Order: sequence, then C-alpha cells, then structure tokens
Amino acid sequence: MKFVKKYNLLVIALLLSAFISPARCETASQEELARLYQQSFVLFQSLPYEGAYSYFRSTPDGDRNTVVNVRQRSSQERKYEIVFPEFLRGLVMFINSDGFWGTSLSEDEKKKFDKDLHFLPWNFFFPRNDPNKETKLKFLLDNYSLSEEDNKEQVAERKTFLFRIDPKNRFRHSYLIYLDDETKFLLKQVIMDEEKKALEKMEFQRIRFDEKIAQEPLSTENLVLIHPYRKEDRKEEKKEEKQEEKKPSLNFTPLKVEWLPRSFQKIDEFIRGDDEKQTLHTLYSDGLAELSIFQRKQTKEEKEEQEKEKRGDQVKLWEWRGRAIFFCDKSGLRITAIGDLPNNALSRTLNQITPLPENPEKK
Repeated sequence: MKFVKKYNLLVIALLLSAFISPARCETASQEELARLYQQSFVLFQSLPYEGAYSYFRSTPDGDRNTVVNVRQRSSQERKYEIVFPEFLRGLVMFINSDGFWGTSLSEDEKKKFDKDLHFLPWNFFFPRNDPNKETKLKFLLDNYSLSEEDNKEQVAERKTFLFRIDPKNRFRHSYLIYLDDETKFLLKQVIMDEEKKALEKMEFQRIRFDEKIAQEPLSTENLVLIHPYRKEDRKEEKKEEKQEEKKPSLNFTPLKVEWLPRSFQKIDEFIRGDDEKQTLHTLYSDGLAELSIFQRKQTKEEKEEQEKEKRGDQVKLWEWRGRAIFFCDKSGLRITAIGDLPNNALSRTLNQITPLPENPEKK
C-alpha cells in the first residue's frame, strides 16, 4: 500500500500495461491475452476514474438496459448514480471502507422498485479481488481459445485493443473483450451464447482517468448506511482474525455433485449463517465462468410445498435478478445452482447430485 500511495496509480497502470502487453507488431500469445484479461479487472476496481457506462442484459422477460455514472477513488471507494431507467434516475449507491451506502427509500419505494433493482449490474458494482488468480489462469488456457482481433472501434472516444475468448467445448459462453489501448483498462465486455447473440454487455460511454480523483473525497451526504461492514470483513484485519477463527462445522450432511461441465473444478467453499440457517456455498470455475452450488436444510414451508406439488426431487427453474436459477429438494435439503452457464448445464448439474456414501465409522 505504501508503494501505491507514493507513486501515481495511473503511471503504475501504464507501466504494468507496457510490461504485460505484447508488442503491437506481433500477435499476442494466448497466455499474454489471458493475463491481460485478468489485469484489466484489477485496473477496473482500483484505477481512479470518472465516467459513465451502459449495461445490457437479455432476460426471459425482455431486454434490460441501465446507464450509470461512476466515480472511483480507489479499490475501496466508489460512487454510482443511476441515469437510466428514468424512474430510478438519481438513485445513488456508494461503497467505502465503512460499508455500502445508498439513497434512503421508503418501504413503499422499496416494494415498487424491488424487481428493477435486482436487474442492476451488481457484479460490476462490487468487483472483488480473486485469490485464485493463478489457478484460474491455468483453467482459462485449458478450456478456452483466446485470439486477438483486428479492430478500429473506439469506446468512450478511446482506442481499444480487442480480443475474443471462445470455449473449447459445450456448456460455455463466448466473450469479446475491449481494453483501453493505453492503460489496458476494461472498457467493454460482451458475453454471447452459442449463436453469437449478446446475452450481456457492459460498455463505457465516457471515461476520464485522473490521479486527482483519488485526492477528492466522496460525500455520503443524504445517504444511509445500508450494510455496514463487520470488523472481520475489513481487509486490514481479515488475515489476523482468520488465523484465530475456528472453521464452523456443518450441521447437515451435504449431497455430492456427481457431474460438472468439463474441466470445472472446485476452487473454494464457505459456510454461511448461524446454526439454524447454515448454507454451504461451493464455488467451481473453469478459469472464466463460475458456478455456485448452495446447500441448506429445507424450511418447513418448502417441505410442505414439495409434498403439495408432488414434485419429488424434480429440478425447477425460477428467475432471480434476470438470471436463471435452478433448484431442487433432495434428502431434506434445498439445493440451488447459479452460474455463468447455459441453462442445460445448470439443470444437468442439479439432476446429478446424490447423497454421499454412508461412513460406517460415523455414529
């Protein structure tokens, strides 16, 4: 952190891009492109900038479009203001070291806007550091082909460097990546299905990189602290407390995931909630796409609904924040799957979840 404070962040970005970037007279290797892609997200969540981007998502209920003004001082402080849709215009969200702030809404407003708020680009609002970067890099190169594309398109009036990421096998999406030619900051990303139809697109309309932005405090005036960060969530204290913390034990026996799309591997696992509402979150990745499986005990209401509908362990689909969510009820557990995958991959994963073999030594 002392290094970052001492030297200009924009200069560091330019040095990093010069070091990582291939010479423009040569075609970039796949590993160079993969590292550029990873580095672009580091810059996306840390470089001081001010601008606006549009976000598009195709959903079963129709296309959703959002335009957001953003001002970012650092990786821990950024502010968003909704420009479109019109009825959410002026809604502000602010993230700093204290937590997540937002425009104060009445209960009626919360109910009125609830569904539309779910369609906002939360994955871009809350970019996160990835502790599994090197592991994911290997998976990415194993499962995708990366190729540089001829490109003259400008994004936010800046020259861009374009490459595409295509899957080597089924159950994955393709990506078009536009990086700022100078800094290698992510300016545009398009996610496409097998027919090359855009499913999701993020694109900057304007952007200004300026180190002075980091020196200008952002105000929380007229905002309320919606979700304060717990002490153990703070970056500075997380490492020390993790060593003292005992891992919670699961109060149920999880089911076994028998099938995953080719080359997906488990990269992390968490236990959330207290004893009565524990949820096991298992995260899988192929280096680019991610798949989350959540397991928890069924509620009384869920058991009654399952019995009433006589659906057994049938996999069901419901829409959440414009994304396809699949769930099923097996062995007294509610199991849910969500990920950057086609629907058939998510449903097939849940259809092939089975109880773990009994351990005769366990009483």
